[in-house]
Amino acid sequence: MNRETIFPITIGLVDGIITTLMITSGRIVSGVDLSFNHTLRIASGSAIVGAGSYFVAQYSKMRNEVSRVSKHLNPDKNKPRRSSMERIILLETAVGTLAAALFGFLGSMIPLLSSIIYTSNVYFPFFISLLSLAVLGIFVGKYANGSSLNWALALLFMGVLVTIVGIYLNIIP
Repeated sequence: MNRETIFPITIGLVDGIITTLMITSGRIVSGVDLSFNHTLRIASGSAIVGAGSYFVAQYSKMRNEVSRVSKHLNPDKNKPRRSSMERIILLETAVGTLAAALFGFLGSMIPLLSSIIYTSNVYFPFFISLLSLAVLGIFVGKYANGSSLNWALALLFMGVLVTIVGIYLNIIP
């Protein structure tokens, strides 16, 4: 996998898991079952919001980089001309957005499906979700040439934090 692929996949998975934990933690802890239809709607909403955030962040970042380079190469122009580079940026961002949406949906389904499949223990979806975040942290650490342990612990902490806040907020009673 290359850098352009790993970033939206990671963003999608992490965002899908933590957004869904925030939204559904109160409901899962209460022991009230979510229907499969409900889980699809939650995962779809999470994926769409995550994809929108990814698109805005990535497109503005890439557009800013092109603009900055353009100013260095042609300091007399205030605004760069529309170019094939802008179309490439838009295409790359669109592809990344689709990947972020798909993996956001899949990430969101981790806590949702585990709460439907394993109903006898309300804490199982949290365990699976937190384990997934820790494993993602290990891979992010390896990819970023950082400490896999620190990344795993950071994502684990984030998962615990959003779960606690989600239980407190009880967004879907």
